[in-house]
Amino acid sequence: MIAYNLGLGQSANLAYNLASQSAMDGLSFSPIQIIDLALWLDGADQSATSMEIVSNKCANWLDKSGNGYVFPQSDAAKRPATNTHLLNGLPVLTFDGTNDWLRSTDAGLLAIPSDNYSVYAVTRQNSVAQQRIYTLATAG
Repeated sequence: MIAYNLGLGQSANLAYNLASQSAMDGLSFSPIQIIDLALWLDGADQSATSMEIVSNKCANWLDKSGNGYVFPQSDAAKRPATNTHLLNGLPVLTFDGTNDWLRSTDAGLLAIPSDNYSVYAVTRQNSVAQQRIYTLATAG
């Protein structure tokens, strides 16, 4: 998941231009190139710099934006699984659709203006049940 602050008004255009240019010239695009990147959770990177994995489950999902946010889950039964599925040939986190979730209580994330950000997520849903991918709330 990638989220960034649009406070300067240039981030959306930069992201589009970088992605378009990368496709044309064969260069790779990385979210870290986005100005004002606030959060980057990378399910394909299951290394120690992106996740703390315990018994093939994600105990802590680490922000790669440089802002240091952490999305922990202390209850092993509610942790998403790692290395069980691929999406576009890359590993992903697998949430069981019942009780798996990760939540950050970092005040810095709540400081992102609610009317001034964009979120991009690559997901695949295996069920018709309605599930949340992302929620920004001060409680609950």
